[in-house]
Amino acid sequence: MDHLEREASKLRALVENPAGPASLKEAKDILRNLKIALIQLPSLPPTTTESPTAVQERKLARDVLESATIMSVKEEDIPAFERNITQLKVYYNSFGYSYLRALAISMLMLPISSDQLPKSPLHYPLLGTRL
Repeated sequence: MDHLEREASKLRALVENPAGPASLKEAKDILRNLKIALIQLPSLPPTTTESPTAVQERKLARDVLESATIMSVKEEDIPAFERNITQLKVYYNSFGYSYLRALAISMLMLPISSDQLPKSPLHYPLLGTRL
């Protein structure tokens, strides 16, 4: 899992600060390998099996899909953007931080679930690209 997190961090760095066509090709290779590795994680859709590492696995998948979405915007690849943002919405809506859910929980004074992903700083900027 640590190896995948390091690769995801490397991907994010390449996507946010590209150093030319060679870095774009490297980012695409890393992205392809990460997406293949994500298929093997049991806590991700469609199985969504709960485990002690489920939140960590889902955060990793969300980070990878955010990087893929940013890359597709930079490449102006609309079909890839649509695919990536659709996959990403699962992590924002199903597993992600929900303001209304948190408000309802706090009003009822219920404990907050630990299986919830922390809010991503890219959530609203990426969803805003669909406007």
